Amino acid sequence: MTKGDVVEVSTPTEAKRVRLEIRDGESGEWKALKTGHLPGSKVGKVYLQIPRDVDRSQIRARWSSSTPFPYSFYAGRSRFGTREGDASSVSAQFRTVELAMAEDGAGTTDDGTDNVQESDVWSLSEDRLYFFNQMRGLQVVDLSYPADPKVIARHRLPASGEQMYVTADGNHAFLLVRKPGQGWPYSSEVRVLKLDGDEISEVTRLDLDASYRESRMVGDKLYVLSEKWEQNEVRWQGWNFRQTTRLATFDLSDPDDPRKIDEKILAGAPQVISATNSNLMVVTRDPENYYYKHVIRIFDVTNLSGVPEEIAELRPGGRVLDKFKLRIRDGVLTVISQAYRDQSWRARYSLLETFNISQGKLLGSLELAEQETLYATRFDGDYAYIVTFLRIDPLFVIDLTNPKKPSIVSELEVPGWSEYIQPMGDQLFAVGAENQQVT
Repeated sequence: MTKGDVVEVSTPTEAKRVRLEIRDGESGEWKALKTGHLPGSKVGKVYLQIPRDVDRSQIRARWSSSTPFPYSFYAGRSRFGTREGDASSVSAQFRTVELAMAEDGAGTTDDGTDNVQESDVWSLSEDRLYFFNQMRGLQVVDLSYPADPKVIARHRLPASGEQMYVTADGNHAFLLVRKPGQGWPYSSEVRVLKLDGDEISEVTRLDLDASYRESRMVGDKLYVLSEKWEQNEVRWQGWNFRQTTRLATFDLSDPDDPRKIDEKILAGAPQVISATNSNLMVVTRDPENYYYKHVIRIFDVTNLSGVPEEIAELRPGGRVLDKFKLRIRDGVLTVISQAYRDQSWRARYSLLETFNISQGKLLGSLELAEQETLYATRFDGDYAYIVTFLRIDPLFVIDLTNPKKPSIVSELEVPGWSEYIQPMGDQLFAVGAENQQVT
């Protein structure tokens, strides 16, 4: 095993939980790094990934016969947002769930998001509920009589589901699905369905030729991020690489005749997409610093065709973990990232930066929370709220009135940490964890 490898832990039959711990170089104390879970009464293995700068002599694995929740709690779907964006099937098992309780486009409300839709597996149109069961397919439920709901139509898609959009009139659905019966490298497609009462018919299939990651709908244009392993190397700024982001644009103005109108190939694997009425923000890994840096590309989508036009390529100082860490306001992009000194996990910190989009230049920055992990963030007017965690949960309030000089105006320490925060007038609603319990 070398630095950054996946650790394979074999467990006895009574083990229900395995915890990977790391020794603190200063105090000598052992601290939890990652946790894996197993169903009871089965001998099995758990795979846990260690940071690349941690030596194997500084880690250990411990198992326990108890767990705060049943195994089914951990075995279900664990990716509901775009936090971190890592496509690894191993690390994805232990990625923290982003709670999807926000309004659409909540990370970018200041530039207007009333024309932006985010995909979901549920959609409600008048008295019809559309549920994209990701293991079975699309189900349409008649809610005319709420006390007696009835499934009136089904479109079978076993173990293929990803996300869904439904038109405002409920007459068409756009399903983002994995192609069945394929091997690596995987690819996805958009299936366009016509919904007519209790009948569902397929209009067409739009090929992505890559593996779906995330998407946004702005007006009647669908922007899809996919990941592609290129057969031939692509060159970018002196670097050769094979892992790319495909940004595909589909014109859905006529749902009975949808068309792909553009596709762009971007360097690095896709991580996050966010949108306003005017702009797309696409975050990819940085091919020059794959594990510790990201690249943000800003696209203008206001032209009549809807084809995105790149207007800025920005290099934040760290990794952008989810959509809530991006905001465009008055021509200024504010980014909150997890940054690292000397590319060391032990020297991590949180970094807030502001950029002038039209000039592509850094305006100001603020460093905070040394050796702490970045968690929930949110923008609200002239303020940003940032939650980090090591032993306690500091909540920082950042004043963004002057983009050139962002400043900390308040700090609150509470137990545990927050994964989601929602400004509500003069209050903050937060969801997180404390002592292995959701709070």
